[in-house]
Amino acid sequence: SSGINAEYGGMESASANNTLTLNHAPLDGQMSVLDLSWNASGSVVGVAYGKPDHEDWCTHKGMFCSWNVDRGRINVNKADQALDVSSCLMCVEYHPILPNMCAGGAFNGQIIIWDLSKTEDIEVCVSKNVEDGHHEPVTRLNWHADKKSNTLMSLGMDGKILKWDIKLSRYQAPEMVLVQGFLVLGSDIPRDHPVAPSNRHADIGGTSMNFSKEDPSVFVVGTESGLVLKCSTLSTALPLDKGIKVKFRSPITLVYNSHNGPVYDVHFSPVHRNLFLTASTDGTIRLYNALQPKPFQVLEPVAGYVFSVEWSPVRPLVFAATTANGTLLIYDMKKSRISPVLQIPANHSKSPVYSIAFNNKSNDLLSTGDSRGSVKIWKLSEGLSTQIKGEGKILERIAASS
Repeated sequence: SSGINAEYGGMESASANNTLTLNHAPLDGQMSVLDLSWNASGSVVGVAYGKPDHEDWCTHKGMFCSWNVDRGRINVNKADQALDVSSCLMCVEYHPILPNMCAGGAFNGQIIIWDLSKTEDIEVCVSKNVEDGHHEPVTRLNWHADKKSNTLMSLGMDGKILKWDIKLSRYQAPEMVLVQGFLVLGSDIPRDHPVAPSNRHADIGGTSMNFSKEDPSVFVVGTESGLVLKCSTLSTALPLDKGIKVKFRSPITLVYNSHNGPVYDVHFSPVHRNLFLTASTDGTIRLYNALQPKPFQVLEPVAGYVFSVEWSPVRPLVFAATTANGTLLIYDMKKSRISPVLQIPANHSKSPVYSIAFNNKSNDLLSTGDSRGSVKIWKLSEGLSTQIKGEGKILERIAASS
């Protein structure tokens, strides 16, 4: 580890210690953690529980659970809040400003918004029976909020990307209104693309989505077929398939080189507008420059499927990923462009780890969630969680060399 010490300017070597393991005992390990989100204050971790594989329609109930990890007396076997959901909960996303507001996306296409400050009627909005809403699993949610407005973007396995206006007011019940819709169709993918679907009318199921931190109109979608798509909310293109109601637009502005399996995560760098990471079941993590179709770096950690990847909120050269064989990988490109600085078993049973979330407020905290329903909180060493001078410049150089 002397190399790492030198690299961090005399600080201790890289480490991540598991400080808390959380399980909601009533679930008895029967449900998986499919997604994680920290609230705006960084004190509460929200957990989406469901089943990862469905042969057919979902007959399970899902659950949203949350734990306040700042409390001295935390019950590690029982969530502070546990809310039933009518089908598996596929994704969860806390509001970026309001610490008690959280959105969840379910297998049956419903989007639920909770106000967790309430003791009753916690579910304040549900997207039930919206004609053009999602009718298949909702796989990703992204909030866009400022003082004036609250927008929620949702991605579904039905090929839809929907923009919802969430009306929050002190004086009336919250309301969610569908204001814009996009649709990804087979006909939008160039015919000569290696994974262009043979059925040009088919919608292309989205499995991951993330927005550029500098330009909120730009986002990338990863799909079940391995496609990686650059998209824009400003797109005015109508889907090429004329059999569709015209109100849905095609969001695609660029089709990247594909993965060879579903792309379960995509994440834009918090400091560089054009860099994003992808994670796929083909066992690779890729680094793309949004302006180029080819990835400029492909990492093969040899740990099975890669389910999640996320940049550190404070160290521009650090990112973490989780895999099918239960490994937590932490990369530090200041130390190595190819190999992780840490490879840690995230559970004893080598169970798949589906989800990862850095804490944006407590920068040394990271959470992971696995297939047996366990959430682990990891404390990162100072070297991995403290900004290093000139690091952004190194990232600029890496991006420029692409």
